[in-house]
Amino acid sequence: MAIHMETLTGEQIDRVHELTLELLANQGIVMLSDHAVDTFRAHGAKIDGNRVYIPADMVEDAIRSAPSAFTIHARNREKTRRIGIGHAPALAPTGGVPTVQDQSGQHTANWKDFRTMLKLTQTSHVVNMACSGALFPAEQDAHEAIQMMIYHTLNMTDMPLIGDTEYRSIAQDTIQMAKIATGMEEDKQFVVGICNSLSPMAWDGKMLDGIRTLAEHNQAVNISCCAMAGATAPIYLMGCVLEANAEVLAGIVYAQLIRPGVPVIYGTTSSVMDMKSMSLTLGTPEYALISSSCAQMAHHYGIPFRSSGGLTDAKELDAQAGMESGMNLTCGFASDVNFMLQSVGVYQSFMAIGWDKWLLDEEIMARLLFMRRGIGEIPEDLAEIIGDGVEAGDFLGEPSTVTDFRSELYWPKLADRRSYKNWKDEGGNFRELTWTKVQERLDAYVQPELAPDVKADLEKYLTGVMGHEIPEF
Repeated sequence: MAIHMETLTGEQIDRVHELTLELLANQGIVMLSDHAVDTFRAHGAKIDGNRVYIPADMVEDAIRSAPSAFTIHARNREKTRRIGIGHAPALAPTGGVPTVQDQSGQHTANWKDFRTMLKLTQTSHVVNMACSGALFPAEQDAHEAIQMMIYHTLNMTDMPLIGDTEYRSIAQDTIQMAKIATGMEEDKQFVVGICNSLSPMAWDGKMLDGIRTLAEHNQAVNISCCAMAGATAPIYLMGCVLEANAEVLAGIVYAQLIRPGVPVIYGTTSSVMDMKSMSLTLGTPEYALISSSCAQMAHHYGIPFRSSGGLTDAKELDAQAGMESGMNLTCGFASDVNFMLQSVGVYQSFMAIGWDKWLLDEEIMARLLFMRRGIGEIPEDLAEIIGDGVEAGDFLGEPSTVTDFRSELYWPKLADRRSYKNWKDEGGNFRELTWTKVQERLDAYVQPELAPDVKADLEKYLTGVMGHEIPEF
């Protein structure tokens, strides 16, 4: 790893863990699910109504049983990847965004936007996971819309799937359709689900149903928290870290009680409430500090960590968007993130997605991935190369320059390196270039082949659960 960031000292890590165990055992956490309450009761936890008091040994057992890495299978086997400690980060689009920001302004997401998002996912040189819930078209029945989003994501992309899991039935649909598309059995992982706590110190029944369903089917579950310091968490950043740690560990314990050894990802998008606008803010240094601290806690436990990525509070592709997204992406990579959601395209916290911003974030991440490689080894003949170059007066004609410049150097897709005169004479600016590149990507998209029998089985499943033919897409 070429860049690294640590926020907590070793003593602080130990103290956060100690206080987390005290908090879960003495104050407990609300579980708005009969199944969750009954599961904890059956394993010896103290119960008071829907408040569960989780003993320290139960937490420690869950931490030990959670794997440090796992394989997530794609329908294109070449895109199957490892997620976890010691592996390159899995990078995914945003999640649950209702609005699209384009050249004419903002509008409510529609199916055309959803297709655009899938095409940009499939053609990305950086994004390596597809998310069926990244964008929510509000054009029909919500339940059916989610089912169609899963189906079309599996059709239009061939990457590992991040599926929808906010209801038990939807989680089951995600798993069954992904199982058909990948041809995998449930002794393997082929879906990652996202389940978020209900701060402060509670879990909603729908999210607990998601954890339950994923764990029962041996699928990976990202267990996350989005606490807001000053609103749903203490104003102190360390208090936000402590609360997030407790909420996430409670979800991990539930998953491990259902199926010991099921892959889990410790996640957070916790940040602070802006005390002027009274809204969640994510393009802040506080977010980076909280996320980095939680990354250290996750890795202390030996559990893969999820952060968010190119987050900004900006409303358009401006200096604020570049500054905040660059900071958050850099801090995420420097914190050894294993799984990054909201890596590209986010505007206005989580309220909008922009295709121009998508390309900006890809450019930032490509640079970080290049840096992650490190500076490389010292060639055995380096002294000889220097001598030859000195004798020639330059290195332009040096054979190593001619053969290796493409692999040794970083090649930007957006950044302008022309002289000022050429830039001025030839015209064009960064915003215009991003939209040109977006259109080039859309034009270059080729739908990945899906075997006819597999597609027929997917359609049969979807028409069966919807009770009618698949609507026009």
